[in-house]
Amino acid sequence: MSRALLGEDQVVMPGPTFMGSEDFAYFAQQKPGTYCFIGNGDTPMVHHPMYDFDDRNLPIGAAYWVAVAQHFLK
Repeated sequence: MSRALLGEDQVVMPGPTFMGSEDFAYFAQQKPGTYCFIGNGDTPMVHHPMYDFDDRNLPIGAAYWVAVAQHFLK
């Protein structure tokens, strides 16, 4: 779905692995889900004090979640 929306060259799957901690695994135990990242360029990861969100990602993220919702509503 993401490749169809964004283009083959814009999607890396599977993405890189890294050490981190999130509570998402506990949510996914209750309801199936997935964890994805929308690239933000050359900046530290979220929760880092030097993280700088690129507002140009907002339309991309919104379009992705709209496509997900439309897919599951068919």
